[in-house]
Amino acid sequence: STHFSNPSSSPISFENEDGKLRRSYGRHSSAHESFLSDLYVEYSMRTKSFKLFLNVVGGMGLGLIDDIEFAKYNVPYSNLRVRPGGEPSKTEVDREFIVPKFYVNRLVLSPSQFSEGTLKTLAQVFYIVRNRNELLLIEEPEIGVHYGLLKGILELITQVTDTKQIILSTHS
Repeated sequence: STHFSNPSSSPISFENEDGKLRRSYGRHSSAHESFLSDLYVEYSMRTKSFKLFLNVVGGMGLGLIDDIEFAKYNVPYSNLRVRPGGEPSKTEVDREFIVPKFYVNRLVLSPSQFSEGTLKTLAQVFYIVRNRNELLLIEEPEIGVHYGLLKGILELITQVTDTKQIILSTHS
């Protein structure tokens, strides 16, 4: 569908709080945020799903990317509140900002620099190989995706149907 039709909508960074997306920075949509946040969680836990994802999209697989890294920056943040009666209360915490970095042919790219097809393919492959759901619905997987990549995605889908049900809808 159109969830990933505008890669420039991908956030350039996001704020992580207790393993959950708190806020993203840059123009964004919820699909882009969710994908990057979900990818970060799998990356930080070094799950089998993440390793499989890298194998599928990496040089030995579809060849979309070489590697992924999520740089973490702890930034002090202070908040000032005024209590009833005019008494100020200042709290200081460190916030963790996450910057996704995709390595492609010795370049470091933000997800906002990918083509629509590349970003959509990365997201589709990630959710196909991630082991959290028994059912996955994919609407129009062919839109914006190169035919050669689509063939690889369909082969991947047939390989994982032993562990999950995948329903595709298409107009092609």
